[in-house]
Amino acid sequence: MHMITRSGHPVRIVGRSDPGGFWLYGDIDTALVRRTVNSALTALQAEDGDLAIHPNCGTGPAVTLITVGATGMAASHLPRRNRPRRRLVVAGLGVIALLLSPLIGEWVQRRLLTDHDLSGCSIASVREVRPFPTGRERALLRVHRVRLRHEVA
Repeated sequence: MHMITRSGHPVRIVGRSDPGGFWLYGDIDTALVRRTVNSALTALQAEDGDLAIHPNCGTGPAVTLITVGATGMAASHLPRRNRPRRRLVVAGLGVIALLLSPLIGEWVQRRLLTDHDLSGCSIASVREVRPFPTGRERALLRVHRVRLRHEVA
């Protein structure tokens, strides 16, 4: 995602990874996908691990929901005697959770969900997948499949 943005092509794109590689959804040229995927793999293998972290990853909203939910649950165990004070504590904890969740989300993405070691990784294929093989001239959404090959030493 970072490499496509850096290429100077303004595009709206969504990515989803899986054990075999990743999918890109958006109006983007296949040749650009190939170039940027090759550049990204080279940079990641040269220890530019920040490329694997993206602020718009789904981890951020998930962590936000979890932290806000957890603070709400924790606040629900406060004594019920003083409701105005309890509401103030709940609101304060919610704001703190919202402020801290981007940092926690990045930490979770960087430390728990992303593997930066791509030393045995190579690109097996990059191709556009036609979601509508029924003969329509142009699909509503362009989809690219990038398959990765992982060599185990």
